[in-house]
Amino acid sequence: MSDGKCGSDCPQPGQEYAPAGLKVPNRKTREAMAEAEEIIRQDQARFSDAESLIGDLEENSGK
Repeated sequence: MSDGKCGSDCPQPGQEYAPAGLKVPNRKTREAMAEAEEIIRQDQARFSDAESLIGDLEENSGK
C-alpha cells in the first residue's frame, strides 16, 4: 500500500534504492568493481599509469 509520498519511485521489497534519483550499481557492475579492487589490492594492474593504458589502447585500436 502506498503512502503517496514517493509513488512509483519507492523501492519494492528486495530492490536497492538511493535517494535523489541516484542509481545503485547493479550486481554485474558491483562484481566488476570488486574484481577491480582485488586487482589493485594484489598489485596486478596491467598498466602503471594512464599514459601506458592510453598508449596501448591507441596501438591496438587500429589507428
